[in-house]
Amino acid sequence: AIPLMMDVYYMFAPILYADSLPVAPMPKKSRLDVGVLRWGKALMEVEVLLHGAGIRLELVEFVRDSLHAKGSHPFDPHALQPSYHDTRGFAYHRHRLEELKFRRPGELYPFFAVDPRRPGVVEAVVSGEFVGKGKPFQGVKLYPRMGYDPACRALEPLFDWCDKNRIPIVSHCAAQGFPPVGGHDAFGLPSRFERVLARHPDLIIDFAHFGLYEPAWADQIVDSMQRYEHVYSDLACYTREDQIPAFRAAYWDKPLVRDRTMFGTDFDVFYLVGIGRTLDSYHRAFLAAHNPGAFTDDDMESLTSTVPGRFLSTVV
Repeated sequence: AIPLMMDVYYMFAPILYADSLPVAPMPKKSRLDVGVLRWGKALMEVEVLLHGAGIRLELVEFVRDSLHAKGSHPFDPHALQPSYHDTRGFAYHRHRLEELKFRRPGELYPFFAVDPRRPGVVEAVVSGEFVGKGKPFQGVKLYPRMGYDPACRALEPLFDWCDKNRIPIVSHCAAQGFPPVGGHDAFGLPSRFERVLARHPDLIIDFAHFGLYEPAWADQIVDSMQRYEHVYSDLACYTREDQIPAFRAAYWDKPLVRDRTMFGTDFDVFYLVGIGRTLDSYHRAFLAAHNPGAFTDDDMESLTSTVPGRFLSTVV
């Protein structure tokens, strides 16, 4: 499993356009508080739903015990003090993933969220402190829709470091997502990465969601796959069952698509948007045995094992 961090703190921050300088002002407190309260409420609702579904969050007990016995456990999240500007929610998310990875060795490969408007975060990653082979995080997660152009100057040191050290990147690539309104959709298009990929043609990057039902976005991903050797995509959040056979019919036999496409879920979003899907029903929708025209067993082996293994091969 590849858990992805998400830095929602800066969703109301000033926009970073192409060639923007690295550091942007902090968001206004009043607007930020509104956003934090809104998403905090949604996440609390998720917790209630998980509890009601009988899912025992044993990690909570593990975290409580480890924090009370600081230093007695081989993994101490407080041993590494972040060198970037930290915030409470971001720190909470990071520590939980680090601890979960320690609890499930060899099963989880988390990706660390980078928003170039968080002071010092790019410098912290390129220092090699906690991202890379043998580190708590195996890759980098980008979410340009939050309000930054991937071609901004702030991200160039990150792309250069990821390229040289073969660190994989996952970037949100869909005209939907967070925030639900007011998002900067176009920043996530593969074409916005063209300047980046022209400078770093060997960059390992997954344009997540395969455009999520938008043919114009999907076509750009296919074009990028054909021009760059390490461009991937995934089918996370394909919650419309009819769209899975439609995707397979339209794209599966295009050059390189089946060799560069991974399975994905975004399962927590199912609960946030209240569509009534479960992990089991989501997974079955990808199987031809349950959804005619969907993927064969061989296809699923490629989506869930072969291609992800190739994507992660430099850091596992």
